[in-house]
Amino acid sequence: MEVEIMQVELKNGSTEIRAKAAGPHLKEILERKSSRRAELTVFDGRFITPEQRKKIYAMMNDIAAWTGYYPDEMKARMKYLYIEKTGKEMFSLATCSIETARQFLNVIIDFALENSIPLRESGIERTGDIFNYLVSCIHHKKCCICGRPADIHHLDAIGMGHNRMDYDDGKNEIIALCRIHHTIAHAKGRKSFCSLYHVFGVPKMSVESAYQGIFL
Repeated sequence: MEVEIMQVELKNGSTEIRAKAAGPHLKEILERKSSRRAELTVFDGRFITPEQRKKIYAMMNDIAAWTGYYPDEMKARMKYLYIEKTGKEMFSLATCSIETARQFLNVIIDFALENSIPLRESGIERTGDIFNYLVSCIHHKKCCICGRPADIHHLDAIGMGHNRMDYDDGKNEIIALCRIHHTIAHAKGRKSFCSLYHVFGVPKMSVESAYQGIFL
């Protein structure tokens, strides 16, 4: 949700911000979640990049081909999905901000993973936000390398001397891999595998909160 910053001042070494959001939606969310904390994203005035636009249209063309919709119809459907997921306003792919384009691409890729939609190239090549892509892959149990159905691979092995029944592995890093890439990961080892495919692990305990954060 976009807010307008009304006032900024420095007090006792901390920055205090007074902001305003249109309508009652934000107040209702904060009251419902009993939240006193929020993440701030500062729009820097930059517009959508040609690379972002290229990836977005590539995603929509693949989804359109799989669903049978015309590309323009699919673009409209994906925009409404973005509004539904994020609570944000309609936008134009010609003039939107770089941040809106980034989040829109995240929503489209998440939709493709959720619905097992085949892509002409790896999702790693399509995303502009590798962390959120890896989180979506874990959430939907899709291989982050090839998009096939995946199991959760633990990059941090539970060492000797730990009881698997009692050991808290919440801080251990995980990644979603199909059986083929799971085998490759074991064969190459963590460092070589992650370097080869330009991926990394996500702390197990933070996956679900990070997934919800994709749409905020």
